[in-house]
Amino acid sequence: MLVFVSLDDDAATVANTVSKWCTTVAEIDAHRSGKMYESKETTQEYYGEIFSVIKTVKKPDSPLVIIGPGFAREHLMK
Repeated sequence: MLVFVSLDDDAATVANTVSKWCTTVAEIDAHRSGKMYESKETTQEYYGEIFSVIKTVKKPDSPLVIIGPGFAREHLMK
């Protein structure tokens, strides 16, 4: 099984594959008001919610693929 996370600054989708099927596990919204109003707490909650979904889906031996434009994937990996 592969686990995919597709994300940008506004939303993320977590999906997994079993055999030849891809299933969406969760769609997560960042709940941001705009770039000028972004707070560190909102960003940490967004990434924390992504991690909690990953923990429920990913098995220790399954690969994790993180895709997306911009710096969001680098922030998630940190």
